[in-house]
Amino acid sequence: EDGYEMSWAVNVIAPFLLTSLLLDRLRAGTKSRIINVSSISQTDGGGRIDFDNLQHEKGYSAHSAYGLSKLCAVCFTKDLAGKHPMVDAKSPYDPDIHDDKITINRYKSRR
Repeated sequence: EDGYEMSWAVNVIAPFLLTSLLLDRLRAGTKSRIINVSSISQTDGGGRIDFDNLQHEKGYSAHSAYGLSKLCAVCFTKDLAGKHPMVDAKSPYDPDIHDDKITINRYKSRR
């Protein structure tokens, strides 16, 4: 509806917006942590970002869109950690919450 690819909106724009809104409070606290969960899919496409095709106008693949969004989320998190060292920012890949398990759980919960 808003013109953004869904994976991009959920995995990049939403965490960026939420973090931006909370950053002053996080920095003011005694200890803060931001965790953006990553995915093995972030390595799809050789770990490169095509800045001329962020919205996949040159051909769409849901899998590559998801991988790109996760890679960009990792880059955002690393940049955040560098700019704000008082905030512990991490972007781990946890195989226990891999995409397939989340998809299966979502499907089961809809039944």
